[in-house]
Amino acid sequence: MLIGRDAEAAKIIRFLCELSTGSRVLLIEGEAGIGKTTLLKEVKNAAVQLGIMVLTAYPVESEMPLEFAGLADLLATVPD
Repeated sequence: MLIGRDAEAAKIIRFLCELSTGSRVLLIEGEAGIGKTTLLKEVKNAAVQLGIMVLTAYPVESEMPLEFAGLADLLATVPD
């Protein structure tokens, strides 16, 4: 996964493997510039490799008045 992030990678894999046992939440937090976005991309890649459907949305401030814009973005990739 990521160089120097073995502990985080192990937690991510464990998280993904435990999804079949029930609902889970993965929180990635920290200061700006520490690699949260890169880590999140790796989570998505690992999930896809495990056959897990991943839904993503990228809300922007200009969509705030549009109450369901984020949900529409999220569900846009779900197959019929």
